[in-house]
Amino acid sequence: MTAALGVSAIADYLRGTGWQLRPLQWRGASIWTRDGADVLVPARDGMGDGDLRVREILDVLAAVEDRAPGEIAQDIGSSPADTQRFRFLTPLSGFTTLRHALSAVARIGGAFRAVSNAVLGDPSSGGEGSAAVDRFMAGIQVGTGRPGSYIVPVRVPLGESDGSGMPLGRLVTQRLHGAVSVLSDPAAEPKADPGGAPLSADLCDVLGALSDESEERSFEIGFGWSRTLPADLPPAVYRFEPGAGDRLRATATRLRLLETLDDGVVSLPEVPAVVTVTGLIPRLDRDHWAIDVSADTPLAGTARRKLHVRLPDRRTYESAIVAHYEQRRVQVRGAVILHSRRTELHVTDPTGFTVLDIDSRGAS
Repeated sequence: MTAALGVSAIADYLRGTGWQLRPLQWRGASIWTRDGADVLVPARDGMGDGDLRVREILDVLAAVEDRAPGEIAQDIGSSPADTQRFRFLTPLSGFTTLRHALSAVARIGGAFRAVSNAVLGDPSSGGEGSAAVDRFMAGIQVGTGRPGSYIVPVRVPLGESDGSGMPLGRLVTQRLHGAVSVLSDPAAEPKADPGGAPLSADLCDVLGALSDESEERSFEIGFGWSRTLPADLPPAVYRFEPGAGDRLRATATRLRLLETLDDGVVSLPEVPAVVTVTGLIPRLDRDHWAIDVSADTPLAGTARRKLHVRLPDRRTYESAIVAHYEQRRVQVRGAVILHSRRTELHVTDPTGFTVLDIDSRGAS
């Protein structure tokens, strides 16, 4: 990788990250300084000790920036990109379990997909919107973990601007930054991101799942911006408190209940706003702390029996797991949203979910 880094690209990186070029030279090499550290940049490409000098530069940059040399080499030699670092504290320095690593990367992918869906439009119906999201997701790059804790570095290429505004990559990373800056604050009551657009309930669910994967430890999301496209925002790191998953899922539930202008919502005056239903649980949905309930009787005013039920917290979901595997009926009470293709019931309080006796029957 070092052989591919040219002198011009290194100088551009140093200039863009706050290093100062000193007026003196040492044996033809230029001297750059920052925070009390110096690096020597060869006068030109192709010098005999050029590869050694580049490795020395990367080692100094890694110490100053507290990043891996490979990450910095990637930034210097690759197309412009914004960077994020997802940091999980683990008992094993620099390592984590295979299950956690695979799950964490999947959740990170889910976060970027949720935000790109919001930027490009909901692609759930397929077509061009779905293809655009898939193309964007295919360009995101993931690096290796870091010593000290388990860190997943992510690069989001800026891509080309269509001439009407910012590149797609920057639109996505700025929107993710806006959402994370709000959602990481336990005291906040988020309804909209700083840009005024609704926060994504799906993103709240994914961040809640990331909190669960951190196993009652805090986790962090850091943001850095490509030097080729200056941002109004400084680099920043946001920390989510241990056990933030329940709070984030509750936020997702509130946001979904606020989506009253959804074109897919069906208005039927004979269906009560809050209902109590009894039935079995045929399916669990861990990503969203949700379950499906097959009601004993159709929902009042409809012929619908299958409900997608969103639960308020982890403890309630764990009770649902037991009920599912023991094939016990449950009673759920909450707000109903009728979509054209499915029925959602939002349980906003743990008292709205009860596991019934094995021999119980009928709807309440």
